[in-house]
Amino acid sequence: MMDSRQRYKAFISYSHHDRKVAEWLHRALENYRAPPGLRTALGEASPSALRPIFRDRDELSAAADLSEAIRDALDHSDALIILCSPHAAASRWVDKEVAHFLSQSSADKVISVIAPDAPEGVALLALAPPALRAALP
Repeated sequence: MMDSRQRYKAFISYSHHDRKVAEWLHRALENYRAPPGLRTALGEASPSALRPIFRDRDELSAAADLSEAIRDALDHSDALIILCSPHAAASRWVDKEVAHFLSQSSADKVISVIAPDAPEGVALLALAPPALRAALP
């Protein structure tokens, strides 16, 4: 039987301190259109758009059990985008989202994006949640 639940291209995991950047990233990704030449080079099945992208504030307004809804969205996402910042590294919720995604998918489906206001000169590992640090070689 086919699963009729929503499938996402990606799930954005972020600290709510980084909400404005996450909103911008969400809009930018969903509005991106791959150039026709790139789609041709990648093959017929390549999508022209990167949507839908899951971001909790936009997708869960009516959900009764947010934790179950988030787990379901993670399970139905092709990739995980982590907005890395000191706040994300310290967030137990971001860490739980990453751990759950990695329990279902491989680390090569995780995309780390460094928040623009992250301190300069800080290594990515210092901005990543513990579950991601543990998954890296």
